[in-house]
Amino acid sequence: MAPDTFAPIVSNDIYNGERYDARLEIENWNMPSFDDSSWYDAQVLDLPTDKLVASIVPPIKVMKHIKPVKKFKADGVWIFDFGQNFAGWVRVNVKAKRGQKITLRHSENINEVGQPDTWTNRRAAAMDTYIAKSRETEIFEPSFTYHGFRYVEVMGFEPNIEDITGCVIHSSFETVGSFSCADSLVNQIESNMLWGMKSNNV
Repeated sequence: MAPDTFAPIVSNDIYNGERYDARLEIENWNMPSFDDSSWYDAQVLDLPTDKLVASIVPPIKVMKHIKPVKKFKADGVWIFDFGQNFAGWVRVNVKAKRGQKITLRHSENINEVGQPDTWTNRRAAAMDTYIAKSRETEIFEPSFTYHGFRYVEVMGFEPNIEDITGCVIHSSFETVGSFSCADSLVNQIESNMLWGMKSNNV
């Protein structure tokens, strides 16, 4: 098998996102009975031999799922607004023809005409790409990247709000207290602080 068809995860980057080609999926590749004799003869690297120890930090997990609060069009492209900035990724239900490319571009802000503005993430692409394998409904979410965002631009097809889910991630620490008062502005500031702490604990 050629190197460029070795796996469906074609590329991934913590800042620029993940590209997944579902046409390259290999059925049952992770099962004990799978015959890997035709796999590409990849070079094996020597790994460090240091002793592995368990982390004392709670693991990072998907801690919450949220839905977009608004869907609108900007310059002919659909934008979904989650109403809240967070760290994580988007899970999307895709129904498209084989080979159809869907891209998800993430941003914390939008410009004056509603398009994603990526200046807060140093102009990183922050884009996940999915290439469909069939006309059946497929579910995509990246495996090796995450983004800080409130808005996601969807190109390649038009999903409904029900097809889009935000996966909020952060260290799985426990909440040990809460605060609220009669002043809505103070409550909002406190909420912003909590979301900021969660988004920076990944």
